[in-house]
Amino acid sequence: MKKEYIILLIVIVASALYVFGRKDNQRNYTLPDVPVLSAKETKAIDQITITGKSPVAITKQKDSWTVGEKNFPADKTVVTDMLDQLAQFRLLALASEKKDLNRYGLSPDRAIQVKALTKEKNIRQFTIGKVSSDSSNTFVMLDNVPPIYRAGGNLRSVFEKDIAGIRDRQIIKFTPSAVTEITLTAKDKSKTFSRVDDLSSKEKEQTKQNGDKEKTFPVLVWKDASGKTPAHPELLDELIGSIWDLRCESFLGTSAAKLKTSDREKPKKPAWSISIREGSKEPVILEVLTIKAPIQAASSMNPEAFLLSTYLAEQISGQVHELLGIRTKKKD
Repeated sequence: MKKEYIILLIVIVASALYVFGRKDNQRNYTLPDVPVLSAKETKAIDQITITGKSPVAITKQKDSWTVGEKNFPADKTVVTDMLDQLAQFRLLALASEKKDLNRYGLSPDRAIQVKALTKEKNIRQFTIGKVSSDSSNTFVMLDNVPPIYRAGGNLRSVFEKDIAGIRDRQIIKFTPSAVTEITLTAKDKSKTFSRVDDLSSKEKEQTKQNGDKEKTFPVLVWKDASGKTPAHPELLDELIGSIWDLRCESFLGTSAAKLKTSDREKPKKPAWSISIREGSKEPVILEVLTIKAPIQAASSMNPEAFLLSTYLAEQISGQVHELLGIRTKKKD
């Protein structure tokens, strides 16, 4: 009987050791120390490299960022998101010490390697695998070798980008309130509208400021070349609102000049165009070269031709043609 108690005690102790041993294996580890980057350290980053299906280098040029060998301007929002994730990169837990790369989306054909450098010094480096089912964290490796960890956030959505996804797609930019003149052209018809001070209304818009001193506020209105108010002046304001910060869908990889003259016998003539002037500044010009999708267009602010959203192009085209008094066929 005594012998049976001893055997039972040994079994209980062995079982307890086994259970606690498993818990130790699961939880008794220390995560690598990956400190958060300070604002100064983050600002010092001058290059971000992303190695995946499409290797990309994003480089800081003074106070702006460029992407690719041709130094295309990079989208500020995209780069800012990357810098934020680099600075706040945080390991949450150990996922696996094994080299089970396929399971975690870290095989060479799926992984994304990210490096942040400052003056040729590697300040941050990690390899991105797949995202968790709830998109709250991402499987990663440090220095491109196991162990595999969970890191906070959906890193893949931030860094899984090619040059086209990082490039700044802004093709028109001006200050709406500073516009003084708009010239519209379509179907060999052209009109110029100027924003002028309406003298008759000026007298009605006086207010006292600084005691007895009176200040007259100008009332700006739209006039055509003959000095008449257009039938729908609000359309000019709507048109400005549509294009003052215009972005394209994608770039065509060829210059606008080459696209216009690709057919020497029949050079492309703009289907319609808009010229925006701010005082004495050079005008900002938007030319749409095709009226059917894909909508090819050109801008005086970028030498490369691009594609416009069909919906947006149709909206702007409707405003242009109505202001010019040109009837367009309505779609069923």
